Amino acid sequence: MEGRSAAYRGATRAEAERKYHEAARSAAAEGYAPTSEEWSSEAGEQVLTVTFAYLPDQAPAVLAALGPGDAPLPPPPPTLPAPPLRGISRPSALDPERAPQPPATRQPPAAWATAVGAVEDRVPALKGRVPLAAGIGVAVVVAVLWFFVLGGKPSATSGNGPTPPPAATVQPTQLSKLAASDVGYTANAAVGANIRFHFTVTNHGLTPAAPLHVQLSGLASSAEALACEPACTRNDSGGDLGFDFADGLTPGQSVTYEINFKATTSGVASWTLVIFEGPSLEVYKGNGSITVQ
Repeated sequence: MEGRSAAYRGATRAEAERKYHEAARSAAAEGYAPTSEEWSSEAGEQVLTVTFAYLPDQAPAVLAALGPGDAPLPPPPPTLPAPPLRGISRPSALDPERAPQPPATRQPPAAWATAVGAVEDRVPALKGRVPLAAGIGVAVVVAVLWFFVLGGKPSATSGNGPTPPPAATVQPTQLSKLAASDVGYTANAAVGANIRFHFTVTNHGLTPAAPLHVQLSGLASSAEALACEPACTRNDSGGDLGFDFADGLTPGQSVTYEINFKATTSGVASWTLVIFEGPSLEVYKGNGSITVQ
């Protein structure tokens, strides 16, 4: 079976899914259908990795699930050429009055030249060396000021400053294509009465999801599990009540689940409910308390 894979990135899941749906629509037109989806979070972006396979018989169902695409954007208006500049001409070497002139050489002030000449007349050994000596004197003064005024400390941008730590690496975190909503439960019950947990799960992906595993902790000593709707099998672990549902959700499908208990012991039971796609991919986590009288 011919296949290919691609990754779609976005600042949010909605942005990544929009890019994915656009690509999936084009792929379905060529006979390809998605076979797996995997969410992850990397470097602050949501990443959806999708595997496609050449399945011409499933491509029409993918197109139907995606619905009509967005209307194409109108083409941008034609760009007009910039008008030529008028009234501006460059200097020509044939026009001496308008030809560029070399920059003027700055001359030292007359007072400075007179002072230098007087020193060289009185001390012939310094002839031609006075400007050099003056430059050295200025450099010494600057060095002294730097040491005593600034404390001889390197600036924050010098090569002797501290080395910044390397940027942290964000490890990918897998996310589920499922979403839970309308989570509710019986908050107060008498001993022997029914306690009901219910929630709705929706598959927002374009591929089937793994069956649900539901884990409920903190309720085993106060209630007895009765039945699930749809049907489930028990899969308890470490004192927590566990429930496995047989069928996964198809793309776009929403299912409401119920788990029923019988209250057995009076008191306040604090519980935590976790819904997983498959054995370990977390979809939802919530907590609360039930008062049994």
